[in-house]
Amino acid sequence: MAYAKTTSTSATFTERDVRKGVTDQIALETPVQSMIGKDPSPLNTTPEWEMKTYAARVSTGQLEAWEPGESDFQNNLANKAMLKGRFIKQARAVGVTKEMKLMGNQYNRPDPLTDNIADKSKELYGDVETFINSDTESVAPSAGTVASSGRSIWRWLSNADARFTDSDTTPTSTYRTPTGNIVVSKTNASDVTEPEIAAMITSVAKTRRKAGLRFVGLCTPEMRDTFDSFSRTDKSFTTSAYPVSRFAQTQGTIDREVTLYKSSNGSIELMTSFDLDSTVHFGLISPDLLKLGYAQSVMVNKEGASSQIEKRVIDVIYVLKCLHPGAGGKVITGATA
Repeated sequence: MAYAKTTSTSATFTERDVRKGVTDQIALETPVQSMIGKDPSPLNTTPEWEMKTYAARVSTGQLEAWEPGESDFQNNLANKAMLKGRFIKQARAVGVTKEMKLMGNQYNRPDPLTDNIADKSKELYGDVETFINSDTESVAPSAGTVASSGRSIWRWLSNADARFTDSDTTPTSTYRTPTGNIVVSKTNASDVTEPEIAAMITSVAKTRRKAGLRFVGLCTPEMRDTFDSFSRTDKSFTTSAYPVSRFAQTQGTIDREVTLYKSSNGSIELMTSFDLDSTVHFGLISPDLLKLGYAQSVMVNKEGASSQIEKRVIDVIYVLKCLHPGAGGKVITGATA
C-alpha cells in the first residue's frame, strides 16, 4: 500500500514563538467606581435614604412676654424626605469549548476558561463604571420583559420633571439639583467658559450653605483641554487676559496642565473620564455623597453541564445612591436641566 508523503525539501516546520504576557489595547480603569464609598447590602430592591432640611432662619426677636401659639409648636417631620433607589443587575457570559481547552496554549494561556473569566470580569466592572457615568433613568422591572435599572449619576443630578419618569423613585423638587448647578446647551466642550464653572461652584456652595468644599471634576478629554486653556483677567487691565499656560525655562517644558481649579467657594480636583455619557462634558461630584450598595458583588456562576462546552455567567447586583443631589453639578449638551 502506498502512503502519501511530501517530497518537497523546501517545506519548513516551526513552532510558534509567542512572547509571554499580553498588551491591552485599551485601559480598563474604573476611577469613579473606586472613589465611591460602599454601603451595606440593600435589604430590598428599592432601598431608601433620608434627607432633611431646616426651618428658615429668622432675624427678628421675640417679646419678653412671648407666649407661643399653637402654630409655633412644630416638629421636623415636614422637613424630612426619603430618597429611593432601584437595583440593577449586569452580567457577562463565558463559553469555552472542549477544543479551546485542549489547544488554548497557543496564546500562552494554558487555562482558557480561567483566562476568559478574568477578562469578562474586567469587562463587567467596566459595565458598572459605564452605568454610573451614564444618563440612565430608573426603571421598574416587568417580569421577563423589562429589566430593573437604577438611576445613574447624571440623571440623579437633574432638576426638570421630564428627567424623572420612574414615579416611585422620583425625588421631590426640594431635593433635586438646583438649575444653577447645571450648565446647559453646550454643543462642544470648548464652548464652556470659566465664569460658568465658577458660577456652578458658587451655586453648590449656596445650596449646601458651605464654602471651601472640595469636589472631583470628571471631564471628557476635550473638557480637560478647555480647563487647560482657561485664562484669567488681570484686574489692572480690564480688557486683557493672560493665559494660565506658562513656559518653564529651567525645565525646557511648556506647562499648561490644570489639575486643580480653585475659587473662594470651592475647589475641583480634575480627572479625565473616558466613560462619561455622550451628553455630558463635565460632572461635578462629591464622592462621599455617592454610595454603591452591593446586593451581590461580582460572582462567577456555573451554568448547565456539558461535555463539549463549559459555561459561566459573571454577574453583579447593586444600587447607586445619591445621598445629596444638590451637592453636584454638570455641563451638558441638552437644553433640559
